[in-house]
Amino acid sequence: MDTQWTLDPRQHTGIDVGTNAGAERGTGNVVSVEFNLCYRWHSCISEKDDKWIQDFYQELFGKPAEQVTVPDLIQGFGKFERNIPEDPLQRPFNKFKRGPDGKFSDDDLAECITSVIEDCAGSFGGRNVPKSMRAVEILGIIQGRKWNVAGLNEFRKHFGLKPYEKFEDINSDPEVAGALRRLYDHPDFVELYPGLVAEEHKEPMVPGVGIAPTYTISRVVLSDAVCLVRGDRHYTIDYNARNLTNWGYAEAQYDLNINHGCVFYKLFVRALPNHFKPNSVYAHYPMVIPSETEKILKDLKRAHLFDFSRPTRLAQHKTVSSHTGVKAVVDNHGTYQSTWHGALQELVTVGDSKFKLSGDISHHDSQRLAAQQELYTGSHDQIKAFYKKTTESLLAEHSYKLAGRQFVDVVRDIANLVPVHFAARVFNLPLKTKDNPKGIYTEHELYAVLAIIFVAIFTVPDPVHAFPIAQTARAVSSQLAEAIESGIKGSKGFYSSSAKKSEPVSVYGANLVKALSKAGKDAAWSQVLPTVVALVPTQAELVSCRASLSLSYDRPPN
Repeated sequence: MDTQWTLDPRQHTGIDVGTNAGAERGTGNVVSVEFNLCYRWHSCISEKDDKWIQDFYQELFGKPAEQVTVPDLIQGFGKFERNIPEDPLQRPFNKFKRGPDGKFSDDDLAECITSVIEDCAGSFGGRNVPKSMRAVEILGIIQGRKWNVAGLNEFRKHFGLKPYEKFEDINSDPEVAGALRRLYDHPDFVELYPGLVAEEHKEPMVPGVGIAPTYTISRVVLSDAVCLVRGDRHYTIDYNARNLTNWGYAEAQYDLNINHGCVFYKLFVRALPNHFKPNSVYAHYPMVIPSETEKILKDLKRAHLFDFSRPTRLAQHKTVSSHTGVKAVVDNHGTYQSTWHGALQELVTVGDSKFKLSGDISHHDSQRLAAQQELYTGSHDQIKAFYKKTTESLLAEHSYKLAGRQFVDVVRDIANLVPVHFAARVFNLPLKTKDNPKGIYTEHELYAVLAIIFVAIFTVPDPVHAFPIAQTARAVSSQLAEAIESGIKGSKGFYSSSAKKSEPVSVYGANLVKALSKAGKDAAWSQVLPTVVALVPTQAELVSCRASLSLSYDRPPN
């Protein structure tokens, strides 16, 4: 279900977690032994993991797993523990080989994680525990008796659940219900651990439960999770920007606009950035097999946001800094592909169709030639005059006096905004000003939109931040692209006709766009949007750097 509802146990929600007073915040955590038995989800072991256990038992005990007795298990694990090296660096892991630096290969670890994500778990319910766990299950029953834990019905009463009145309520399977009846005579006598294992699982529902646990376990896990989180003072009382710093608090925070608040992907792309793409579905939804995740995301119309390919070692970025090297790359489109073209194509989506944006293919050569001819035939003097006039106007508008001195934020209010005004006039962008109230974006809003698109296309951000940046850029770029196309087609004018005719820069821009439109039908998507995105943030950055250097050298001596 596509909803942003989430359960944040740190907030007071009035949820009854099994006690009269609910769960207090920051009081620590004490858990009963009954919870130890509740978390033994051996029925969920997959077939692949069951095979691994069988092979391990065969190697350790020299007999099939289902023939291992409790004494065998205790003696064998004792022997296994004594043979574990004291030095952690000498301990084996899944038969992986350590490198000269003592580390395991990232390729092996990524393959191990990937295969586990693809491995479908087992199902809750009676008689679903693998035979390889027979001795462990016997130990669980013995342990529960030694601990004198509550019975199944007593446990359910504590959590506000209705006690079972007949064995068919525990499990509707006649064989399971019959076995419980012969062993316990009455539902009140059913032991906790056997009862939890034999209980019937919930049916999967959409929307609703997905992992389909038993009724008792689902209530217990929810209660335990709430108590664990609310009792942890580090996650409740001390969880604030003062203790964590603003940066740390923001870094650890979840965003409901990104995967509805899920943050598991951060762990994967941080640990193995050379294998997991920022938008890999393996990283974002590792608890569900990818084939099922794809069905769910298609139903939610979110599948286009993710990459479903199997993680492998990714190609590394190479920096080319010499003039000869750059020329060789630019002149060989067949050998070297521009990564930013693909990034731009992924960002702009309108309806169910994707527009082919600027790329290396010959289709765009005519548009490039038209753009170059029109760019270099324009009047440089008129463009310089526009920049000068706009800069002076913004200085007058945004400067202010403080303590008898004149101040202005050169970067935010001048360097960022002058190219915004230029691009808006040239390409008829919907900039909202005093003279143009029909616009859509304010000056700072339009710069923010262009800057986030620029970052998503032309830079290589931190892997954890790449996915959120791409989602934000995708949303705003589609809106801007539609406005650009509307302006080019003339179906909506953002500036008055008199202003267009009287301003040389607007006339220059109209001729430029007209030339691009003649060269190709998709000028808005393939040329104008990339040009505007590249122009504004780049000019703003250059002016900001120049201003910074000027302030550094022109500052009067103390």
